[in-house]
Amino acid sequence: MPEVGGAEQDAHEFLCLLLDGLGKATGSGSPTPAPPRPQSEQEEETAVAVLDRAMEEELERNGSPVEEVVRLWELTTSVYSECGHRRLRASAQCAGLSLTVSGTEPTLARCLRAHFQAELVEDAECGDCGRRGPLRRRLSRAAPPSLHILHLSRPQDQAAKPRLQLSQQLELSELGEPELVERRWASATFRLFALLLHRGHPAA
Repeated sequence: MPEVGGAEQDAHEFLCLLLDGLGKATGSGSPTPAPPRPQSEQEEETAVAVLDRAMEEELERNGSPVEEVVRLWELTTSVYSECGHRRLRASAQCAGLSLTVSGTEPTLARCLRAHFQAELVEDAECGDCGRRGPLRRRLSRAAPPSLHILHLSRPQDQAAKPRLQLSQQLELSELGEPELVERRWASATFRLFALLLHRGHPAA
């Protein structure tokens, strides 16, 4: 692989650098971020409203047609157990999704489900009322890109490396936010287009 910035890069890092450069070269929006909305207003918004507003702001900041093809939207839902307040945050990325391949019989679907498992934070402060307590956070798909990039990696200390089972088609609707599945994921089926395998080199 070529050296970028004085260090050897793998295929995914090179792709990220390429997409970033193309996005900046073709972007037509303003880099000025929109001011944050008050938390009281955020709480009242639905998942659809949060995503629509974030997509409009991203289009104003960066109108790159290149990034529009690969831009993946995700929704983070945080629920505070003590007070019941809910927070929704939509975010976009263009570098693809990095998944860890583990288990004795790994499949792409299992890797995706593991990535989007809900997590429990034992002690968190609610930004609305200030109460502390457990926080349940869930990451879900919000809007799919036209071209879905997946970066698969294995733990360095994994002794056995079973073969990852890949299917020609992948249905991702089950990983979407329930409020958005019908609207954004009506035809969220992807076909395998290309596979780049990077074996790497053992350390000297």
